[in-house]
Amino acid sequence: MHEDHSHRHLHVGIDRRQLRESAEQQLWPNFRRTATTDWLGPLKDGLRSIGRPELATLVLAVIRGLLMDLDATGDTTRTDRAFRDSLGSLDAVEHPSSGHRRTGPPV
Repeated sequence: MHEDHSHRHLHVGIDRRQLRESAEQQLWPNFRRTATTDWLGPLKDGLRSIGRPELATLVLAVIRGLLMDLDATGDTTRTDRAFRDSLGSLDAVEHPSSGHRRTGPPV
């Protein structure tokens, strides 16, 4: 008779994830919150120089996503290009107060 052990893989996966998350908390408590709060201010300040501080959360999300991508794939050429493209696309994002797109040189 064959026993079904498929559920064991699920438990092992959950245990590993919980262990990893626990280790991350021990190595750098509150990393997720800190990585957001520590980076958001400087990004907002930098984007204020081009009149777009409201895009700080968007830019931070792109940076975090690309860092995860780079960590998973190691493809610096592609992720660097994607970051440059995302910065260039900031011109196309409408400014909330005017409803108009930003004009001027590309970011």
